[in-house]
Amino acid sequence: MTTALRSFFQYARMRGEITLDLAAAVPIVANWSMTSIPRAITAEQTQKLLASIDRKSSMGRRDYAILLVLARLGLRAGEVMSLELDDIDWNTGELTVRGKGRRSQLPLAPDVGKAIAAYLRHGRPSARLGVFFCAPRHRLEVSTAQAAWGPWFDIASS
Repeated sequence: MTTALRSFFQYARMRGEITLDLAAAVPIVANWSMTSIPRAITAEQTQKLLASIDRKSSMGRRDYAILLVLARLGLRAGEVMSLELDDIDWNTGELTVRGKGRRSQLPLAPDVGKAIAAYLRHGRPSARLGVFFCAPRHRLEVSTAQAAWGPWFDIASS
């Protein structure tokens, strides 16, 4: 409604019907989109999701490691998908993250490190690419992860 009113006042001023800029007097009302989508999942939901993953399979170890990185480190989906093998410094326990034009070092929590190590040792397919999380024949893309984990992944991408 406020947008229509501002547009009407701009039109009236352009036609010479009014001389004052009445459009500037109409307040801007915040129009939040997707307000029903939660900004984050609860700790209980996170635990349930992590517990539901079968870590005996290669794909399960990969999924568990990805979701643990999302949950514990608060990374965006694209940041997780672009992680490379050289981004972990096992000696200092740090993870280098690149995203939104920045590079930052994050401490690697022990449970996250264990999950990544389990995937790298017993789940990651041999590939020439230096990426962490790859599908059997190619790098795992954000769209693939979103298709696999749906709303859980979308929340983490925000």
